[in-house]
Amino acid sequence: MLLKLRSSFILLIFLNCIGEDLIDDYVDPDLRFTNVILSLPIGVTHQYIVRFFDESGTEVIDPSLMWEIEPPSIAEISESEEITALAEEEATVTVKTTGFQGETISAETVIYVSSSSITNSETIMENNEVIEVDSFFEGEIKTTSSYQLQGNFRYELNETRIILSLDETYRADSSLPGLYIYLGNNPSTVSDAYEIGAVQIFEGEHQYNLPESIKLMDHKYILYWCKPFNVKVGEGKIFD
Repeated sequence: MLLKLRSSFILLIFLNCIGEDLIDDYVDPDLRFTNVILSLPIGVTHQYIVRFFDESGTEVIDPSLMWEIEPPSIAEISESEEITALAEEEATVTVKTTGFQGETISAETVIYVSSSSITNSETIMENNEVIEVDSFFEGEIKTTSSYQLQGNFRYELNETRIILSLDETYRADSSLPGLYIYLGNNPSTVSDAYEIGAVQIFEGEHQYNLPESIKLMDHKYILYWCKPFNVKVGEGKIFD
């Protein structure tokens, strides 16, 4: 009798998970600067790193890129995607590529050319003083299923690594078989996502120290997944 009850319970969880499964894995293509700087001294060169993720959230290697700087007299971009500061002023740097359906996809960043440098989006110089620049994102974890999942998060660059912190509002359903947390670029699949690991804390404050290979702009979503049945439970959007 006990065996039958256990089997029925597992079957019920399985059916619930299947009922919440997602089929459409389309996401808007995303062109993304991953090493933004806020300022560049005149005559200094910076190598931009731009990543392009297609309609499935998969990274496209070596996409064809087109660059624009406005006003063009402030800086110039080389064929190797290096920007060189020419004159002191603020400029908008825009990069574009073409999507699978022929649409134009773009991203832009603002840079200020001055005598002081800002690197890694961590510090700026103003009146010869160093001022900290926030290098973090904050957001909310929300359930996408019938299971409880909620809480606020902070995704922060701390020296050389990213720390993902959940605050006291965090709650997760502990009855799920194999709840895992991931970082990804497509909220509908974890096939190309980075697996942080099995969820072991289901209430309250805790954090994940990510490896140094994970950068601040590498992933757009925090994903919670019922791993045994490959079903999404919830998500948090790191940045737009």
